[in-house]
Amino acid sequence: MGRISQLREQANHTFSMIKTGSHQKRQYRKKAVLRFINTLYASGNVPINWYGLNKQHVLSVISYWQNHNLTDDSIRMYIAEIRYFLQAINHNILDIDNHSLGLSRSKIVQKKLFTEDCLLKISDQIVFLLIKLQIEFGLTLSESFRFTPDLHIRENYLLLSRDMTNSNSDRVVSIYNNSQLETVSLSQNLIDCNSNPIKQCGYSGIRERYRYEVKKAGLTPSVNYRHIFAIKRYQYLLLSHEINIAKDIIMQEMNVNHRTLRRYIYE
Repeated sequence: MGRISQLREQANHTFSMIKTGSHQKRQYRKKAVLRFINTLYASGNVPINWYGLNKQHVLSVISYWQNHNLTDDSIRMYIAEIRYFLQAINHNILDIDNHSLGLSRSKIVQKKLFTEDCLLKISDQIVFLLIKLQIEFGLTLSESFRFTPDLHIRENYLLLSRDMTNSNSDRVVSIYNNSQLETVSLSQNLIDCNSNPIKQCGYSGIRERYRYEVKKAGLTPSVNYRHIFAIKRYQYLLLSHEINIAKDIIMQEMNVNHRTLRRYIYE
């Protein structure tokens, strides 16, 4: 039990230091890692510490879960949180992507691709603004709901405060093109003084309006469209920056890691 206690102690300490994401998301991450620890013990294959964890340990846990009727979809969600935790403690294990672990989707997910024509189908101006904040500035859907023009707009950049982004630091996003300027102007015209979409329309009201309009446009309400910003920003920065510098700038502006940015740009 000594090894298990040590794993739990380090996991609890690490999660106490992580402030990114909603409270619900942080609790889910912690629950997934603690379940992983319990399964290591149940499978009889416990590493001496987290840095002794290898691919074989992960495979043992997956095999145990599969034998106890967990679906691959559920396992994939748990393993995603394990990867997040391992990254947080700077322990990188090679070949623990879903394909290498033999985890596959139970069904093919039909992606609904974003096109500029989709915006033409959105008649609700507030919802239009919420989409534009995602694709022009890389905001998450939650951040776009809480965007306060009077607070977050500066002369040539957005200053996104840590309480609005649920992170441990403020975030700066440059304003560098006319489309962004139009979005800034639209937000100032639509949102009342010192207000945001949630304060102005109510959380339930804005959620329902967003869901209706986005579905009408042929898109998925539960998906963030900030990856559009990452693609456009990357193409722009490559005109004057080296690849690694361009990626570093975007990761800071979006508060994402290299793996997430790679998915945004290439997938």
